[in-house]
Amino acid sequence: MGLSPDIEAVATASTLRSGSDPAMDAAIAHIRDTARTDANFGQAPRRLSASDFASLLGEWTGSLNYLNYGSPDRSTIPVAASIRSVDADGMRYNVRFPGEEQYNTAVTLSFGADGSTLDGAPIISRI
Repeated sequence: MGLSPDIEAVATASTLRSGSDPAMDAAIAHIRDTARTDANFGQAPRRLSASDFASLLGEWTGSLNYLNYGSPDRSTIPVAASIRSVDADGMRYNVRFPGEEQYNTAVTLSFGADGSTLDGAPIISRI
């Protein structure tokens, strides 16, 4: 299960240990960069609500494929996510790495009070 990324986000052992999320950082940076060049920038912001994310509730499993910098080979590890709750304040979820529990993490994505931001970044388009 998974998508081919448009933007590469490199996770290293040190970023995982520190609790940072390179994929989320890259996504937020892309959103901010796109907001600056979006043809609709400056117009009324798009809105989101908890109902936009409600269908994600539950358990998800898949795999994470990454370049192992200790060798020229790619590595694949199992990953699971539990989308625990979605409400007006945001979405809370856990990411688990079976067999590497020290890297498990809990995440909260915050929705702006008026629905125009996700973790402080502007919502620039909706599909």
